[in-house]
Amino acid sequence: MPKVITQQSTLKCAHGGTLTLSASQSKLKVGGAAVLVAGDLDGKSISVCPTPTTPPPPGPVNKPCTTVAGVIAGTSVRLKVGGKAVLLETVAGTTDGVLANVPAQPWSVTSANQSKLSTV
Repeated sequence: MPKVITQQSTLKCAHGGTLTLSASQSKLKVGGAAVLVAGDLDGKSISVCPTPTTPPPPGPVNKPCTTVAGVIAGTSVRLKVGGKAVLLETVAGTTDGVLANVPAQPWSVTSANQSKLSTV
């Protein structure tokens, strides 16, 4: 069973940029850190993505990841807080980054940073 993620978890874009985490709820905490729920990652900023910016065509276009564009998977089907599904360590999505003309670069959890609460 995957662990739930909290404000203390580590999420990064595919290039190593770090997602800014903040929870919209404070009712459920693990180790003193609020658990993240559906919607908490929407539009969050990404810092220090090392992808270099390159100019528009004729060459390939690169743009660093700066914002979470969407969440693709990784919400709990059973555990909810305030009617919203909690996010699991399997959560993943896309960013606004572009690499070699390929938009929607991926992001994922690199560490849940907690081992006390798991769910499906």
